[in-house]
Amino acid sequence: MVEVARGVIHGSNIVLSEPLPLPEGAEVILRIELANANRLDEQTLSLEEFKQLPCWGMWKDREDMADSEVWLRKERERWNQRLSTVD
Repeated sequence: MVEVARGVIHGSNIVLSEPLPLPEGAEVILRIELANANRLDEQTLSLEEFKQLPCWGMWKDREDMADSEVWLRKERERWNQRLSTVD
C-alpha cells in the first residue's frame, strides 16, 4: 500500500494536512521530499521506484489501448483531421 500526503515541519515533527487512512500502530517507511524541490535536478527514478508511482498501470484495463502504438496513431489522425477542418 502506498499513500502520498503533504505536511509541514513544526520543530522536529511533521504535521500532515489530512489524517492518513492507516491503522493505529502500523509501522511505516517514510520518504521525505521537499514540496517545492526542483524536479529537474533530481536523479532519474529506477524502474522499481517508477512502478510505485500512482500513475503506473492506470490504463492497463483499457481494451482500446491494448496496442498503444495503434491507439496513438489513430489519435494523431483524429487530431490532424480536426486541424485541417478548422482552416
